Amino acid sequence: MQPVSFLLLLLSAPALCLPGLGVNIHTTAPAPGEAALIRSAGFSTVRMDLHWHDTETAPGVYDFSPYDRLVHALESQGIRPLLILNYGHPAYDSGRAPGTPAARAAFARWAAAAAARYKDRGILWEIYNEPNLAHFWRPKPDAEAYAALAEATATAIRAVAPRETIIGPASSGVDLAFLEECFKLGLLNHLDAVTVHPYRLDEPESVIGDYRRLRALVARYAPNGREIPIFCGEWGYSALWPGQNERLQALMLARMFLVNAAARIPLTIWYDWRNGGPDPANPENNYGLLSLQGAPKTAFQAASTLAREFQGYDFHMRLETGRSDEFILLFKSPRGVKLAAWSAPARPRSVTLPVSEGAFRVVTWLGAELPQAIAGPDGLTLPMNEEPVFLEPVGTNENLTAAASWDALPHTVIVEAPAQLALSTNLASGAYTVLRNGGGREVSLDLPLSGGKAWRQSAWLEVSNPLEITVTPALAQVSKPYGEAVEAVLEANGARTRIGLDSGASMVRLPLPENPRPAGAALLDANGGLIARTPETEFFPAGSPWAAQAVYDGEAAVPAAIGVSDSCPEGIGAAGCATLSAELGAGAKFVRLLPPQSSPPIPPGAVSLGGWIHGDGSGMILRLRFRDASGRTFQPAGAAVTWHGWRWIEMPIGGASARLVSWGGSGHGEPQGTLTADTLLLIDKPGPEAFRGRISISRLYWVRR
Repeated sequence: MQPVSFLLLLLSAPALCLPGLGVNIHTTAPAPGEAALIRSAGFSTVRMDLHWHDTETAPGVYDFSPYDRLVHALESQGIRPLLILNYGHPAYDSGRAPGTPAARAAFARWAAAAAARYKDRGILWEIYNEPNLAHFWRPKPDAEAYAALAEATATAIRAVAPRETIIGPASSGVDLAFLEECFKLGLLNHLDAVTVHPYRLDEPESVIGDYRRLRALVARYAPNGREIPIFCGEWGYSALWPGQNERLQALMLARMFLVNAAARIPLTIWYDWRNGGPDPANPENNYGLLSLQGAPKTAFQAASTLAREFQGYDFHMRLETGRSDEFILLFKSPRGVKLAAWSAPARPRSVTLPVSEGAFRVVTWLGAELPQAIAGPDGLTLPMNEEPVFLEPVGTNENLTAAASWDALPHTVIVEAPAQLALSTNLASGAYTVLRNGGGREVSLDLPLSGGKAWRQSAWLEVSNPLEITVTPALAQVSKPYGEAVEAVLEANGARTRIGLDSGASMVRLPLPENPRPAGAALLDANGGLIARTPETEFFPAGSPWAAQAVYDGEAAVPAAIGVSDSCPEGIGAAGCATLSAELGAGAKFVRLLPPQSSPPIPPGAVSLGGWIHGDGSGMILRLRFRDASGRTFQPAGAAVTWHGWRWIEMPIGGASARLVSWGGSGHGEPQGTLTADTLLLIDKPGPEAFRGRISISRLYWVRR
């Protein structure tokens, strides 16, 4: 097949560029017209490897001439380079990751030479790529070694080019454990932004919780309270992943960029510009916006549509509908306002937006013009599904103008608890009581409009000195992830017990009286003031892992093996537990634990399925499935096993955190009528690669609060 002419493609492409969007490339010599085409597709930043082993030709001798050509080609189109300072060099540490003082010093000298050559040109300098993976940081990931390399490199760069922007660590996934290790070692003293690569098989909206947790972690360790942004340094979807194709890849791109805008991520890098190889059956070769020969794919069309529709617009706020899986994003510019609207997962519904009467131009995520939508006295009734539409009022819309003039809340509010939080903007304000276990939730403000309508916006609330209280069928658990020593009184089921956690302790567990039920707990300070509280909770047996039937699901050709044993680790969940060892081949494969057919329905009002799980830190995903009275099957988002040892976990059945997907049956929308368990535990892989994991599972309970 002949290569595609980028100059010819440019004739039909919009000359637009969005400041927060970037793309990964793998060449220092773009084809004629290619840099201009990258810009026309909406990308203002290009990420590219700057290889140490290619550019230090002898000790202390550097040849950056190929990058001179690349930087010139990008700058000529107004594109900012992001250069990744990576990997090893055969002259130092035998080509492994630079882990010795001598190799770190050589790496830092080389990085400083590059920065001095291109200083004051707006380049972003990223220190290494995915150092939390053994594939890139050989022989194995080492947070201490990476933090030392970052400190040496940043110090050397700032000595010769003090105004450069330095970012990192470009972790694979949002690896909070690795990132926190680096932050504890002072990494944030040397970075201007934190970069992560939040790849996932799930839909893009599932990243929101990861960003919230990472933002709280950055705030905890940032020096002197400095606000350090998070960049999405690399993220893409292969068109050949299980369940994907070129159209769905394009849809993931559109929603990924929009979700990152809503999460106030200043820079998003899509991986990849071109397909990475000639094999049409290899997922690793099929991340591109273009084919290997340069032919545009559907994802290129999606990126170009975003560029055309939102050129000159800034994201202002997410307008809440009361559901976490509905997205109404408001963008504004001097020319007016636009909305991006979709729902996720794929559960079609209609939403009535409290806009003023009038007409709206409607454009699909791939750029097709739809008939105008007309808002009546009650607002605009908008059909929504997983495919975003972009809406622009024809003329002035008073209610949307009001929303655009409303100051946006910060994405995240962090307070020291207990406290009274005053939430205030130019047009609305409110107050919240925040306890030490009161973080991890949204706080909202309403903007009243005429006719009894209102807009709502929210911020995510985190507590800087959190305490966690967990009530389980047999005990109350108080844990302290961070912070100072705690002396308090635990009040549970009418009994009071004084507890103490010193600065090094993290957890205390106390047995609960058998009666009364339901169980509840509160923490009080020395003066009887409320520190933290849990609602009254009831537990109903859901099943034993021994009574469940293990079955394989997914692609039949993918190999799988599972072992079940009664050999369980000692600890709180050991009684009646089972240990499951799973080996799943590459591809779509998972294991389902089916409840006995005689199992009773899920109790009315139950909010979650809970149990003690002994984790192996593998990232294995645990999910639940249930059916409603219409026969429709629902699957909540589940939990990733990122911990080691026993932990009480709960998988929500409904509400904002469940992020339900559903299929089949005669119903639609929310679960209807009596609910029954379809799968007590679904054991899934964290990615498409082959996987091995081992967990122990205690008795499971339906939880009602």
